[in-house]
Amino acid sequence: MKKLSVLVVLICSFLTLSAVAEQKEISAKRPSSEAAVTKLEAFYSKKGTLFIKDFYSVGELTSKHGSVATIQALVMFSPGREADRTKGLKMDIPGLQSVADVFIDQDEIPGIIKAITYQIDLASKWKDQEKHYTEVNYMTTGGLEVGFFQKGKEMTPYLSAEHGRLVFFFTSMEALVQTRTVFENGLKILGSK
Repeated sequence: MKKLSVLVVLICSFLTLSAVAEQKEISAKRPSSEAAVTKLEAFYSKKGTLFIKDFYSVGELTSKHGSVATIQALVMFSPGREADRTKGLKMDIPGLQSVADVFIDQDEIPGIIKAITYQIDLASKWKDQEKHYTEVNYMTTGGLEVGFFQKGKEMTPYLSAEHGRLVFFFTSMEALVQTRTVFENGLKILGSK
C-alpha cells in the first residue's frame, strides 16, 4: 500500500511538472507586444559584432510647443557583408524630460504612408462633424503611433512613442501632410542606398 501511494505521488508530480513545462513553452512562443522589435533594433542590439551605421537626414517635424523631432534614414551593415543591409528610419522625438528613439523598418514605411493618407482623407470628411471624442491612429512595430483625435469639431494630430508615455502634439492637421512627406522622402532615400 505504501509503495502504491509513493507511485501515485510520483506519477502526479511528473504529470504536474510536464503540464507546467508545456505551459511555459507555449507562453514563450506567444509574441509579446513589449518584446516586438524592429529589424533595425535587432541589428542594433547585436553584441560582439562590428557594424557600420550610415545616417542620412530626412527631415524635421515641429510640435505645437516648438520642440523638434528629427528623422534620419539609417542603413546598417557588417563589414564584408555590405550587400546584407538593414534599412529604415530613426526618429528622435523629444519629450519634457527625455528623447525617445523610435526605429521604423523600411518595409513598414509604405503602410505608414497609407495610414496617414487615410487619416488625412478622413479628417477632411469629418471637418464639419461634431464628435464626442474619437481617436484615429496607426502604430508601428517599434511603437511609433501616428494619429489624431477629434473632440467636437477640433482635431489634434500627434505622434506618440514609448507606448503613449511620450506624446508630440502638432498645431494643425496640415502636420499630418508634412509627416507623410517626411516618410515619403525617407523611403526615397532608403531606396537609393
